Amino acid sequence: MEPGQQQPGLIIGYLMKTLATFLIGLSFLANCDCLRMVKGTVVDKSTGQPINGAKVYISQQDKYYSTTDSSGHYMIRFIENGLQCYCTTKKEFSIEKGNYNSAKFVGGQQKTELEPLPNLKFNDTNCIPLPDILDGQPVFKVTEKNAEFPGGQKEFMIYLMKNLQYPKEQASWQGSIYLTFIVDNSGKIRNECIFKRYFNGELSPIEKEALRIIREMPTWIPAEQNGKKVYTRVTLPIKL
Repeated sequence: MEPGQQQPGLIIGYLMKTLATFLIGLSFLANCDCLRMVKGTVVDKSTGQPINGAKVYISQQDKYYSTTDSSGHYMIRFIENGLQCYCTTKKEFSIEKGNYNSAKFVGGQQKTELEPLPNLKFNDTNCIPLPDILDGQPVFKVTEKNAEFPGGQKEFMIYLMKNLQYPKEQASWQGSIYLTFIVDNSGKIRNECIFKRYFNGELSPIEKEALRIIREMPTWIPAEQNGKKVYTRVTLPIKL
């Protein structure tokens, strides 16, 4: 063998050692835990004013959430693991606030505008004016644990599809019906009414049908605040 020429065994050994080091490093990257921090501001789209008390959370999770302060600011800290530790988080976040349409965004600090829900256009004694109080109990709009249809959102959609009977006299009408109702601390549906009207005068057949399926819903899982079951208001758009 000529001077300076490496033996094949030494070269293979070096390559194997390099590969092992790479795989160990890759394993470390794939199993690392990172403390993430996402922060931003929530404002009223129509006025530009900060929104206090909006709930911001990782979509499909209740473990990590925050509530905006009087300046509309929020900050969420959460643990993320895997290779994405070294990239910008791709998690989807949701924002909810009573009397506003909910919103979603994907990771990163930003300013989010919430669009106010329309004001009631007619008098309905079932709708309770602010501040909401029922049975002497406060009715929360944002809670640590939201009220939920038994089985979750998927089962709720199945319930709607199975039970909604579209009126023949309005077969060509399409859009969304906005309803509001209260889920009390036993999960019972209370004070349901149309929150947004598309028709003048008496309730239309499609609005009556929307109310019917709400009234006939099974008992919900009540909301919780500070470990106690509480009354909460739910605003629900039903797309027809």
